[in-house]
Amino acid sequence: MYSLVKQVESITGKELNIALIKEAYEYVSNFPSDFYDMPSKEYKQKFHISDEEYNSMILDYVLLEKYQTLLRNCDFFELIN
Repeated sequence: MYSLVKQVESITGKELNIALIKEAYEYVSNFPSDFYDMPSKEYKQKFHISDEEYNSMILDYVLLEKYQTLLRNCDFFELIN
C-alpha cells in the first residue's frame, strides 16, 4: 500500500495527508449516523438552548459536513511543496 501511495504521489505531485484522514474519521465517528440536520432557530427556541450551545451545535454540524465531504470525495491529497 505504501508503494502505491508513493507512486500516486510522484505522478500527481500531491501528498496523501494521513493525519487529515485520521482526523476526519475520528470526528465523523463521534456522531450517530442519523445526525445530519443543521439545528434551526426554531429548534433552539423550542428547547431553550443557549446561544453558546447553539453556536457550538452549528460548528459541530459544519465540521461534520466538511469531514464527511472529505471522506466521501477522498480529498486527502495536497500539493507537495
